[in-house]
Amino acid sequence: MEKRWFISMLLLAVVAGASDAELKVQVQLKSGKNFAGVLLERSGDNLSFQPSGAEAPVPVPVASVESLEFKFSESGLSETDRLFGSGDYEQLRSVLDENLPPFLPYAEIPSNLQPKLSQWLAATYWSGRYDQVLKVAGIAAKTRTATLAREALFYSMLTFLEQDGAARVKPFLETKKGAGLFPEGSAPRLYVQARILQLEEQYIPAMRIAADLVANHGRDADWAPQAELLCAELYFKTGRPESANAVLESIQECYASPLITKKAAAIAAQNRTENE
Repeated sequence: MEKRWFISMLLLAVVAGASDAELKVQVQLKSGKNFAGVLLERSGDNLSFQPSGAEAPVPVPVASVESLEFKFSESGLSETDRLFGSGDYEQLRSVLDENLPPFLPYAEIPSNLQPKLSQWLAATYWSGRYDQVLKVAGIAAKTRTATLAREALFYSMLTFLEQDGAARVKPFLETKKGAGLFPEGSAPRLYVQARILQLEEQYIPAMRIAADLVANHGRDADWAPQAELLCAELYFKTGRPESANAVLESIQECYASPLITKKAAAIAAQNRTENE
């Protein structure tokens, strides 16, 4: 209960502190009308919106808005697609942490903000900021977007694995909801299953699932490097250092992401330390 209350307070603080920015936007109303202008703030169920050329803002009920299209090219968020594509999650997380807060009061309104929230989730988790993942997941879940809600749950599960082990995650995967959100054979389910077995020190079964992940999702840029890193860890655990080192060398050669190459180096260093 205390943890949930703390996360809620963090979320409220972020949103409350972000409501005074002026954001260039295109507003699509459910009536079919379209307006360019500036969002000044949000107050409850109303937006303060100043159309281009108008002398003063007008209130716009949130319920009347079909979608928003923010002008990211004029903000610090213009580089996030490039950073995400290169796998530079640490830099991406820093950029998003700094520039996303002014947009968060509008997070649940359909908009081009949703892909940025997806990037924020991934960058926060893969850069190892587990203490922040649940906060970001809570914000993402507010959007009521099915894909983003699934991603928020997935990264929350990975965070629970890091913090509490498999006790909370394993039963959920076996529920009807868990099977529906993460079907058998999907990359997220395979990754979580392999990580659970790794934590339970069932390294051979974990290796089999990790191999399936590489074989079936090896062309997926979001999953290939993470799957290969997991395989390297499991090769070390199953007494196959030559295979592990071959995978790590391949990772260093094939991926430009500084975070991925840094993780590969850390896995190799940890194995050397454990065997000294």
